[in-house]
Amino acid sequence: MNRRYSERMTVLFGILFCFLPLIVWACAGILLQWFSAPFALRGTLYGFASVLAAATLQLFLEPLASRLTGSSFLLFSCFIKAALIEETIKLCMVYWHSRIRYSSLSDRMFLSSAVLVGLSFAGFENVVYLLNNPSIVMLRFVTAVPLHVAATVLAASFFFARHERSSGNIRSALSFLGIIGLHGLYNLCMALDVWFLVPALVCLLFLVVRAFYVWGVSSSETD
Repeated sequence: MNRRYSERMTVLFGILFCFLPLIVWACAGILLQWFSAPFALRGTLYGFASVLAAATLQLFLEPLASRLTGSSFLLFSCFIKAALIEETIKLCMVYWHSRIRYSSLSDRMFLSSAVLVGLSFAGFENVVYLLNNPSIVMLRFVTAVPLHVAATVLAASFFFARHERSSGNIRSALSFLGIIGLHGLYNLCMALDVWFLVPALVCLLFLVVRAFYVWGVSSSETD
């Protein structure tokens, strides 16, 4: 009885740990008056919806992936089945969360929506890994969470934020493909030998640094 209770508490604390970045961000944003509590809740729900949508599309692609072997299977899984689908769906969710419901948003509030969706997506995805392969949750916490957030912020900024709109649609599309490429390369390196961890971290660092820069630009323009 005590062992079963202990196992359940471990799982509950693990789930709470998966959502800790989302909780911290939502509370900070509300306290700093960047957005409201309903805005944060809707962003969280859109992140959950993006996980469901991505999982559904990935399930439909499974028969095609099963026909591939070797490197073709690995490349398809990392770049198409994971990176392309996840980043496209998260971008759509950010748009539906912010642009459809709100006719006018500051860049900072808009990018806050991207952070909410990215953190929510990563949190729910990590719960799945916690229940199926808990040994890698900590690694995903320090790598996959910032990856999803940074990629979502950058993709959203390229398409919707005011300081990037003047760049044109072609540059936005190419930048989005670059984000997908870095996400896919990160997935590929993480799926290979431990020696490929360094290039995976380089991809992650590039996305995170660029996302911080975009956030800083949007904040300065808002202020």
